[in-house]
Amino acid sequence: MTGPCPACGGVLPSAGRTGDVCGCGLHWGDTPAVGRAARRVRDAGIVADYRRGDPVERIAARHGVSRGRVSQIAATVGIPLRRPQNAPKGVDAARVIADRRHGLKIRQIAERHGVTESTVRHHLGLTRRAAAARVGGVRRGR
Repeated sequence: MTGPCPACGGVLPSAGRTGDVCGCGLHWGDTPAVGRAARRVRDAGIVADYRRGDPVERIAARHGVSRGRVSQIAATVGIPLRRPQNAPKGVDAARVIADRRHGLKIRQIAERHGVTESTVRHHLGLTRRAAAARVGGVRRGR
């Protein structure tokens, strides 16, 4: 193999004979231990990209792994995982629940907190059907 090493970018010393060593000292494809070493190098790149704030989709494509694997690697080294884009953001669930107990409708609570009705239902633990079936905290008959 000629050109840069996939792990460190160093130049390989020969034209790809088995046992060639690059600048990082890894032998590509020789033994299982080498595979583990290569994965450690890859994982270090994933961690660096994740810490830099690159999107998980881009990191996964760049390193040839799934998005789930990127998150798994980040969690393994103790990096707090990013919140998914659709996760409820910045809402105090206790205040949402209190508003509901005071008789506010889901639409009113959503407007008050600047979130969607779906987010309010999420914090109340309600499905759309269950929310429609309740009036003042008492379930209506069908």
